[in-house]
Amino acid sequence: MNHKLAKEIYESIVLENVDLYRKLYDEDNEDDNIIEYWKSALSLYNTFDESQKEIFFSIIKTVITDTVSNTLGIFDGSLELSGDEWEFKVSVNNTTVDNDLQDAFLEYVETIEA
Repeated sequence: MNHKLAKEIYESIVLENVDLYRKLYDEDNEDDNIIEYWKSALSLYNTFDESQKEIFFSIIKTVITDTVSNTLGIFDGSLELSGDEWEFKVSVNNTTVDNDLQDAFLEYVETIEA
């Protein structure tokens, strides 16, 4: 997997979803139709000062990044699901990728966070 694909995955999944969560938490959500989970989450979020809110979104970003990384690892064969009954063959632009999706993604993340 090349640098460009890793960048597009990171931007499309990690950054866009962090932005989505930021908007969800920062918008005025006084709607009575919000499920109880979101009411509790918003209640907690609203107790945070600005510094704590940034830490909160940093945690969300880390969780999304780890989830993407692990998913790529499953698809490229570097991580196995329990049960060992799944075999994936993934190609990018007609080139088979073996054990490098996760590594390339993590290398990209390390370069932008360094």
